[in-house]
Amino acid sequence: MFSNYLKVIVRNMLRHGGYTVINLMGLAIGMTCCILIMLYIEDEFSFDRDPARHDQIYRLTISASSPDRGDINTAKSPISWGWMLTDEFVEVEDFTRIRAPMVSWLVANEAEQKRYNESGFYFADPGMVGMFDLKFIQGDPNTALDEPNTVVITQPMAVKYFGEQDPMDQILRLDSAYDLRVTGVIEQMPEKSHMNFSFLGSFETLNANPIYGGLDYGRQTRRINPELYTYLLISEGYDISNLEEKMDGFIASNYSDQLTQANLTVEPVFQALADIHLYSNLDEELGANSDVAYVYIFSAIALFILLIACINFMNLATARSAKRAREVGIRKVLGAYRGQLMSQFLGESVVMAAIALIISIGLVYLLLPSFNHLAGKTTIVFDPTAPYMLAGIAGIVTLVGLLAGSYPALFLSAFQPAKVLKGGTPGTGSFNLLLRKGLVILQFAISVVFIVGTLVVSDQMEFVQSKNLGFEKEQLLVIPLADAQHRQIYNTFKNKVIGHPGVLSVGGVNEMPGGPVDNIPFQPEGTAVEEQMLINHMWVDHDFVDAFQVNLLEGRNFSPSFPTDTLQAFLLNEAAVAWLGWQNSPLDKSIKIGNFKDGNVIGVVEDFHVRSLHNGIEPMMMHLVPNPDLLHYMAVRVAPDDVQGTTAFLEEKWLEVYPNTTFDFTFFDEDFRKLYQTEVVREQIFGTFSMLAIFIACLGLLGLAAFTAEQRTREIGVRKVLGASVAGIVTLLSAEFVKLVAVANLIAWPVAYYVMDEWLSKFAYRTELSVWTFGAAALLAIAITMLTVGYQAIRTALTNPATALQYE
Repeated sequence: MFSNYLKVIVRNMLRHGGYTVINLMGLAIGMTCCILIMLYIEDEFSFDRDPARHDQIYRLTISASSPDRGDINTAKSPISWGWMLTDEFVEVEDFTRIRAPMVSWLVANEAEQKRYNESGFYFADPGMVGMFDLKFIQGDPNTALDEPNTVVITQPMAVKYFGEQDPMDQILRLDSAYDLRVTGVIEQMPEKSHMNFSFLGSFETLNANPIYGGLDYGRQTRRINPELYTYLLISEGYDISNLEEKMDGFIASNYSDQLTQANLTVEPVFQALADIHLYSNLDEELGANSDVAYVYIFSAIALFILLIACINFMNLATARSAKRAREVGIRKVLGAYRGQLMSQFLGESVVMAAIALIISIGLVYLLLPSFNHLAGKTTIVFDPTAPYMLAGIAGIVTLVGLLAGSYPALFLSAFQPAKVLKGGTPGTGSFNLLLRKGLVILQFAISVVFIVGTLVVSDQMEFVQSKNLGFEKEQLLVIPLADAQHRQIYNTFKNKVIGHPGVLSVGGVNEMPGGPVDNIPFQPEGTAVEEQMLINHMWVDHDFVDAFQVNLLEGRNFSPSFPTDTLQAFLLNEAAVAWLGWQNSPLDKSIKIGNFKDGNVIGVVEDFHVRSLHNGIEPMMMHLVPNPDLLHYMAVRVAPDDVQGTTAFLEEKWLEVYPNTTFDFTFFDEDFRKLYQTEVVREQIFGTFSMLAIFIACLGLLGLAAFTAEQRTREIGVRKVLGASVAGIVTLLSAEFVKLVAVANLIAWPVAYYVMDEWLSKFAYRTELSVWTFGAAALLAIAITMLTVGYQAIRTALTNPATALQYE
């Protein structure tokens, strides 16, 4: 019987080529989407799994809360916790700390012939080597990070700075001030890591040099401030929740005085290394992480697209049931059991799924480079012979075969021989008609949800790009001050360029909006020392307000005419004034920061965004830098009429002041857009798969329209003979499908509203869900339906009535 079934399958496929192509295209595209998303998900879940003991590595982070500032969640932790926990708890076998730069640093070889701004310069403890299985090409992994003023570099950096020379014991100059000896060359860190460093300086270097302001990073340091990243190696098989329970006592015994004074409560959080990429989006992350929610969203998209393709198969199979009725009747008369017939029809759908799979594998190979570019992935390799991929592919074929063939098998195998052999027409009952309509409604309901989602995501991305940030982000050129010499020449360079007609203003700041935000304990007027609060702060120069075009609401700006401004003046934003309850008279209120600043509020500026629009505006204090060493960025406001000429002028003056170096700059509006790069990528992926889902639904609609037109050929011939117009016939054939799509919209709207409202809730500033968005989705779905069905309707309406009336 197997050979007979196979012959029947092939004959049916060839005899009804149009329907075969529609089914195969739908299933193949659905499977292609599913495989691509499966590859994406596999890549997302494979981050930080290269270290042999990755399941024993935890990052120690801080969740703090303050009555005056709310919750503070940071990926950093206090300086000495690695040592303290290793000494106190036997289950903590080892630790490493990482200090990453806030900005790029200037790195040069000893002869300073090659100088580059580098953002991947980390400092780490010796435990980094063994914990993360760094692969040494040269050097001794046991001692490479032991001594001060030493650095381990990746192999690409060795070639970049030393070419064909042996890099070992060569000197790299950091920040034009610190000479570090190369003690090792390692392979580049895996791409699937939340870390991205090219240089690894020894942590002892920080204690030997005044890098980062000369802070003490020694073993006895007991500052509670979260200042660096700490990773712990925990004993194999140990339940981390037991250590979490011990941390309350650890903090109480070591930090109770500091926490009381700062009015803080601190809770340590242990993050499994493999969870960081998908489950961590804290302040001051080492890099932008992903979000497991999008993994679930894309998984759902893949399943829905596959479901739409299966619905097509089911709809067309049941709609064309009359064509198979006599075959079923004859097989039953000849002794076939219902189970055998079900096996036959399920087998047909599995064969169709297998053929579609072969097509989809070819499509995956063809589309994978484009998908990698779209998703920002470079390591996805499609290997259909890999065990997990074989299992996934087998699962897809089985799922599609059984799901698509289940109802047709049940339906066709239930035909009564006596009825069908007498010429009865199965499949025209009310239940079957309702089922087919229900499946079409389900298809388009899913498609409409995709359309609404695409429109809302697009609206939100446009909203965050165009929203007023409280300062002018256009025409703002940003120059990183990557080393000490850059910062020391800041005023010299500024004085050389400020008179040029293309340079409107020049300001300096320690952190650009959109970057990390520092906070500082301060004592506002009317509070005691033990009641200090934490506030976000920025070091700025006199011209920051003018360069960024921040609106000054009250008082005055910093001015060189007031020399005391450096140590005795502060600017607050509106949020800080409201938080402190100073709305009525903020000017001249006193503020004290430790023992080095004690002054008054001289002005209030309009609120402006220093984070992405995922976050709300927080209280902010600005104060003057005592010297340029604290300025990490120069912001130049340029005139819009000759940006290229102004940029060339700036480069010329830069090289005059600082020869033999590169003039690096970016435009702030481009930098700010990068804050939403992840959302933009997901918008593109979501939009692409939404279009594919709609396309598959349209394929099914086209097949159903063709079948409906075929069934009503004689009716249409009679109507034309009686005077029906082409437009009338097109309306007749299209109206039913348009009604189904209209019902699909009514079902899809509340689902789409709920899903997209949840997504928008992740933004502190968001666009509103407009009725026009849902109306546009409905009109688009109906227009697509009219185009799809209208083609077949017009073709049928133009048929010669004589030919139609002869149709059997």
